Amino acid sequence: MDVRQLRYFLIVAEEGSVAAASRRLHIAQPALSRHIHTLEDQIGTPLFKRNARGVSLTDAGQELVACAKRVLDSMRDLNDRMLSYKHGFSGELQVGIVGSYSWLPVLRKIFDKLKELGPDLRVHLQPQMSLDQLESIRTSVLDGGILTWRPRLDNEFQGFPIFRDRWAVAVPKSLAVKYTPGTLYLKEFREESFIMFPRNRSPATFDVLSELFDNASFKPTVSQTVADMPTMMGLVSSGIGCAIVPESFKKQAPEDVMVFPLMDKRTSFDLEFVWRSGNTNVLLTRFIDAARSVLAEEGPVN
Repeated sequence: MDVRQLRYFLIVAEEGSVAAASRRLHIAQPALSRHIHTLEDQIGTPLFKRNARGVSLTDAGQELVACAKRVLDSMRDLNDRMLSYKHGFSGELQVGIVGSYSWLPVLRKIFDKLKELGPDLRVHLQPQMSLDQLESIRTSVLDGGILTWRPRLDNEFQGFPIFRDRWAVAVPKSLAVKYTPGTLYLKEFREESFIMFPRNRSPATFDVLSELFDNASFKPTVSQTVADMPTMMGLVSSGIGCAIVPESFKKQAPEDVMVFPLMDKRTSFDLEFVWRSGNTNVLLTRFIDAARSVLAEEGPVN
């Protein structure tokens, strides 16, 4: 039994005549009769009663009509879904994100744009550190990722910026009275202890911050190392030390933490959408198109 046989059967049932059905289907009447006989042989019971006016359904035929319609409806739905997937209008995309940036307004705008391009597109965001995202993208566990410090010399990855941030210093409120916002350079914090990322968890971030301290002409006293920003901010809140954090973290800092933007040069950095070069996933293309469209409407990343 196949879909074509079921379709032929339904047309014969609707027309009540093999001859009329053959004209409607544009196939020879003997060939259509063979298809019906084959279907009856496979099922093991007659589906039609033959009479002078044509054919009428047996009880088995009436039962098969309902079943055949459900099967053909399911096949049409399947074909529509696969066609939609083929053209990037439906399906699921796995995207990583540095968890501390999930609040970005641009993400909501990208998702809204995706709904316009394909209402059945779904994006599953998976919070991961940038280094972990890169490995997941490399091995196709993720289709793309929203991360920092894409390796510029590695042609395996492509990307473009979606948000520009810059480094700031998070300070316990008890120490904040010592500093004047808007005019601060990193060197002014040389007497403070710092909470830092361990290099093995985020080599690129560690190296960038080390360069920042080198340019400020001092080596920080490290009171603690932690592998994620929420824990780092919690330690700052408890008064253990200061921390270099993105300026945007001012939006989510605890009440007893002050975040001071730095006036030093080369403190800005980009959050990028990154994917593996050569990835031809049409859903990924839709996401990239949506992101580029939103960014074009928003203007330059700053």
